[in-house]
Amino acid sequence: MMSMVYNWPAEQVDMIVVTDGSRILGLGDLGVQGIGIAIGKLDLYVAAAGINPQRVLPVMIDVGTNNEKLLKDPLYLGLQEHRLDGDEYIAVIDEFMEAVFTRWPHVIVQFEDFQSKWAFKLLQRYRNTYRMFNDDVQ
Repeated sequence: MMSMVYNWPAEQVDMIVVTDGSRILGLGDLGVQGIGIAIGKLDLYVAAAGINPQRVLPVMIDVGTNNEKLLKDPLYLGLQEHRLDGDEYIAVIDEFMEAVFTRWPHVIVQFEDFQSKWAFKLLQRYRNTYRMFNDDVQ
C-alpha cells in the first residue's frame, strides 16, 4: 500500500474521499463500481468549497464484493472474490491509513458509503489518531 501511495504524482494532497464500495447510496454493494461516489464528493468540494482540484484524491479500496451478480460477471473490473471481513479487512484499512498519513501528514480523509458495521467501527478506531470523518454516521 505504501508504494502505491508514493506512486501518486502529487506532492501534496489535502483531501481524500475513500470508499470500499460496500454501501453505495441506496444501491448496495457495487464493489469497485462505487468509485464514482468518491469522485462525486470531491467534485462537490472543488466546485462549492474551492478546494484545489490538483490536491484531491478519490480512493477505492477493493476488498472484493458480496454482490453475486458482480462475482459472476466476466466484465467486472474488481476483485472477483467475496469481501474481506474481520481482522483481514481491518488490516487493509489500517495499512491504507498509515500509508496516506505517512505520505501526506495533513490530509483529511473522508470515509464514504461504508457498510454500517464498518462505518462506526472505523470511525471509533481512527477518529483520535487521524484527521478523518464519516458524514454518513457523524
